[in-house]
Order: sequence, then C-alpha cells, then structure tokens
Amino acid sequence: MSAVPEDKKSAQQEPKVQVVGEKNRKKITYLTIDYKGKKISALLDTGCEVSIVGRRILLADVELLPPTRQLFAANRTRIPLLRSMDMQFAVREETFSVTLAVTDAIDELILGIDWLSQNAAEWDFGKGELTLCGKRHPLQKKPATDRVRRVYAAVQSAFHQ
Repeated sequence: MSAVPEDKKSAQQEPKVQVVGEKNRKKITYLTIDYKGKKISALLDTGCEVSIVGRRILLADVELLPPTRQLFAANRTRIPLLRSMDMQFAVREETFSVTLAVTDAIDELILGIDWLSQNAAEWDFGKGELTLCGKRHPLQKKPATDRVRRVYAAVQSAFHQ
C-alpha cells in the first residue's frame, strides 16, 4: 500500500462541480425571417452588440456600404468586415429593418441586442417566443445544416539532406 502525499489527499477530497441538464436539448434561439422571398433562420443573440451577417447569405446584387466600425469577437479577436448594409425583412407580415455588418467570418444572420432593443423585443425563453410590436412569434432550434465550415491549416515543411 502506498502513501498519498498530504497535498494530493486534500485535492482528492474536494467536491467536483458537475453540470446537470439536458445535453441533447437544443436552444430555441432562431427567428424565421423573409428576406426578398428567401426564408432565413436568424440567430437572436443578446450578447452580440452589433447585428451581423455572413456575405454568403446575401443576394449577389445587394447594395453594400463601407463599414462604419470595427468589430471584435468575445475573445477580442478582430472580425474582418467587408462592408455594411441596411436590410429590410419581414417576420410574418410585419416589416422590420436592421443595419448589418457584413463579413465572411460567419455563415449566418445574427440579430443582436441593437436590433432587439430598437424593436423593444420581449423574449420569453420558457415559451421560446419573441414578442415584436405586440405580436408573439415562435422561435426555432438551430436548423440542421449539411455545410462544412472552412477549415484552415498551416503547413510548414523543411527538407534537410
């Protein structure tokens, strides 16, 4: 039988923290919008200060404006912006507008706290609903996707003889 050092004994006796919850339960955070006849699942994100869209979602002939600011991710990484744009879209029959930063760094539309506040949105997390202009709109889970995100690899080679 081997002796356990004193510092390891206390570490062994400390309680461990475990997360209790439903791992398979997806969050209901997407609002279906209609943009020029195209249905788009927009992610609602209260932690995103500026609404942003991936360029691949937009139509080819959309008018883009010069970017008006710099954006950074939560980890302080700069998000490369291509342009900005004003988007008109519908949620059911109600028309809304949003100023968006445009980037190649993401593949979706994110409606941030700027848009949610501007429209006095009320988000009922328990029911999975967003109230806009007094009308309740059901939210959805993240849509399934077959797409593979871009993966970058740095290759370094050296030949020694």
